[in-house]
Amino acid sequence: MRLLPQVLFLAILLAILLPRGASSAPPLPPCRPGAPPGAPSCYALLHLERSLDASARRVRKAYRAAALLVHPDKCANCDDATRLANQRRFVDLAFAYETLRDDASRFDYERGAGRWAPGKADANPTRDDTFDPSSTRGGAWARSRFDEARDPLLTTRGWAALAACALVVAAVRAVARACDRAARRFARDRAATTGARKGAARRRRERVESEARAREVATTTGTQRREHRRREMNEAAAAMASRVAAAARDLNAATGGGVDDDDDDAVPERLRTLARQGSLAAHQTMKLLARTRELWGSGSVGHGVSDTSVRHDVSDAANTDGMAATLTRTFLALASSPPPWDSLVVGDEALRTRLAAWGKEAARLGRDFVPSPFALGCTGWDDGTGDGVDDMRRLTRSLRAWERSSNQFATLVRELAAHARSCAATLRAADARDRARWSKVERATLKRAMTTHPKGTERRWDRIAEAFEGRRSVEEVKRYVAEMVVLARDRAGASAEGESSGAPRA
Repeated sequence: MRLLPQVLFLAILLAILLPRGASSAPPLPPCRPGAPPGAPSCYALLHLERSLDASARRVRKAYRAAALLVHPDKCANCDDATRLANQRRFVDLAFAYETLRDDASRFDYERGAGRWAPGKADANPTRDDTFDPSSTRGGAWARSRFDEARDPLLTTRGWAALAACALVVAAVRAVARACDRAARRFARDRAATTGARKGAARRRRERVESEARAREVATTTGTQRREHRRREMNEAAAAMASRVAAAARDLNAATGGGVDDDDDDAVPERLRTLARQGSLAAHQTMKLLARTRELWGSGSVGHGVSDTSVRHDVSDAANTDGMAATLTRTFLALASSPPPWDSLVVGDEALRTRLAAWGKEAARLGRDFVPSPFALGCTGWDDGTGDGVDDMRRLTRSLRAWERSSNQFATLVRELAAHARSCAATLRAADARDRARWSKVERATLKRAMTTHPKGTERRWDRIAEAFEGRRSVEEVKRYVAEMVVLARDRAGASAEGESSGAPRA
């Protein structure tokens, strides 16, 4: 509907500008009355064929093209003879255009009867000064024809066609707007009817759901809600206790339990000390938890739904929460004591990133930890209702967080031990002659490159390898550096063991 005005406008323009065939009635007389018999015709002056090329649009186009070649303004510097010839030609072209652009004058011209041009309002064709090339009147008249051919709006017919097109477009747009308003009104009424039905159905459905929820809330008593939170809290406390025992076992197995002596020697002394101390802290925490269970009873079994039993379980979980916080702080202190445990990683940036992430998370948990008042005894609930649901919810979240932190610590220690054994195996498998091939000059080059590109530099190993100018690859440089680090670490460990000889190993 919106494209209809444009379509009608184009149709009207095509109807106006479509070529119309001209009747042929040879022979044609000279274009200007009174000219000698051999003078060119109007069609010849404009270089047009008489049959199909004589439409008003083509006549105007041909006249403009021919008149531009002999326009007086383009021959300001010409001699008198050339200027006079161009002006005569310019006037003849204007006469030809004035004759052929109108159907009546063209018909009279092709019949050779009557006077065909110029019109009555222009000039009297019998006067000599009208077509005199040297007269001002003839030149002015030819210029007026030239300007008129340039802009079709200078003609009455052009203005009438434009006004008609504007009226048609306005009418079509008015009809389109009316149809559009009617369609929107119909769609709005239909949507309102449909929306009313849907709204009524939605309100009925919401009312039924609200009634169902109200019945469900009415059947759920405070005792049931408290018992549900109590079970969650007891499960979290039992899982934390199990995780502490599993962490102790993992720390023992990671650095000495069930492995060969050679494989155990591959684990650095710093990591063995970390595992021994962590395992000792976990065992002490297990003893405290066992003592707490003896005093307050087992939180995983429960004592019914009495208020006293619930308070006992909350106190047991609060004590477990405080011990878990202490254990995590101990793990963090062991991992951060010099040298930090991330210094044991060689070439594995992913493992180093996980170690740093665990340290940040454990530090955050330690900062945010607030001891529960129920760890010292049952003094009353925090919300004033006497059910302790919010306290049990907070203790459950805290216990779950400590369980995840302990599990991650034991897992990272195992990964550190596996990484150390992998590095040792790689170094043992490397050819001993690789060390001999590193000359003194190459070692000095490596030292300078590592000083120039310290740790943290982007593409550090690639830039260090570029210092050798293709003689050493990135893998060779990494392997040599890892070998030197392990050798230095083994020497430091041997010195420490010599100083503390007599101390039993875990």
